[in-house]
Amino acid sequence: MSIVLKSAAERFKAFISESWTMRLFAIEDLRPAAVMMSFSPARCSAGISRRCCAEKFFATSMLNIWRSINGWTLANDSAARSRIR
Repeated sequence: MSIVLKSAAERFKAFISESWTMRLFAIEDLRPAAVMMSFSPARCSAGISRRCCAEKFFATSMLNIWRSINGWTLANDSAARSRIR
């Protein structure tokens, strides 16, 4: 793994571990469904928290990298989300 990607992955794990929803999941659990549940979309869309929007953008970017590395598809995400609910 390149140094840049490794550094980004470490920042991503640190961000996820601080997220209030991710307390329900193990830090190592970086499945897309678990990551998606770690945000508050209402706060971001209302423009209340710019930091929330920036974090969501960063995490979404990391999620896309994770998907491309691990070959996840939309079908995988939907199936995982339904199991978590």
